[in-house]
Amino acid sequence: MLYIIVNPASKSGLGRKRFALLKNEFNKNHIVYEVFFTEKKYGAGKCIKTILERIDRDKTKNPVIAVLGGDGTINETVNALYPRTDVTIAYLPTGSSNDLARALKVSPDPVEFVKRYRIWMDKNKNKNENDIKNTNQVIDTDMDVILNQDLGLLTDETSPAKKKRAFAVSCGIGLDAAVCKETNNSVIKDILNRFHLGKLSYVAIAVKQILSARQTSCDITLADQSCHHFEKVLFIVTMIQPYEGGGIKMAPMADGNDGLFDVMVVSNLHPLRAFYLLPMAFFGKHVNSRCVHFFKTESLTIHTKDAMTVHIDGEYAGELNQIQLNCKKNMLSFI
Repeated sequence: MLYIIVNPASKSGLGRKRFALLKNEFNKNHIVYEVFFTEKKYGAGKCIKTILERIDRDKTKNPVIAVLGGDGTINETVNALYPRTDVTIAYLPTGSSNDLARALKVSPDPVEFVKRYRIWMDKNKNKNENDIKNTNQVIDTDMDVILNQDLGLLTDETSPAKKKRAFAVSCGIGLDAAVCKETNNSVIKDILNRFHLGKLSYVAIAVKQILSARQTSCDITLADQSCHHFEKVLFIVTMIQPYEGGGIKMAPMADGNDGLFDVMVVSNLHPLRAFYLLPMAFFGKHVNSRCVHFFKTESLTIHTKDAMTVHIDGEYAGELNQIQLNCKKNMLSFI
């Protein structure tokens, strides 16, 4: 049995439309599935809980959960799954930014999705023969369809319970988080999505946020216990994957399965110069700026003088001033 989570509202209804196409492909290939539609924000987590109960009840071997949604839906999924590592995620991107899909080179084509799933099933020695039947379609069984990826873990050091949140793409504090927060609550994004221009909403809101952005000082402690102090920090972003914000190549050298974060700190940057740096970031050409500092590390602690907006995978995570981040190597598996 393949369990599917569909966010029908992703990218102004694209999730529901793409599932209709996917359903036709499932029928052609005789794939048995059960679908769960998310009903509201954080609905994916509720769906995952129900699915995991069934997986454990039925003692399913090598379970797969398919996810149709954007980076936000994936974030809900990995948080609901953590700390389990026995579930593989079959991902069909339907969001407006799709930064994880871009990094993993996962196609939004339902035909390609079914092809990859069938390869995985054919390679799985413990597959359930009722799940998938032989067809006349030629399948390249030599294709490697499993993508093992790192998982990030954010700990709020200021909360009594040391609350933890997982992320699959990035965690940011400062300007980029403020942009994500406003974009997610913006009517502009919904309107632009209808014209397949959702990425422009990030740019428009980024321009607005740059003009009013707060700056603060911060101390960063890396895994090797080295400490780094910065003044007038505009934002800090901790990347697992190279992209965030709808294709902005924040960390061109990031590798999603090396067990390390690529950390970027932007400080002492005049707001007017930010308008020059932002378009360069789309092509990863910002890395040589004297205002941009990079580190590679498996963990870090960030302590800012003032509480700043924090995001994980583009989702609002609070106003915080002390967080710890840990990279869990190859904790996620994607088809």
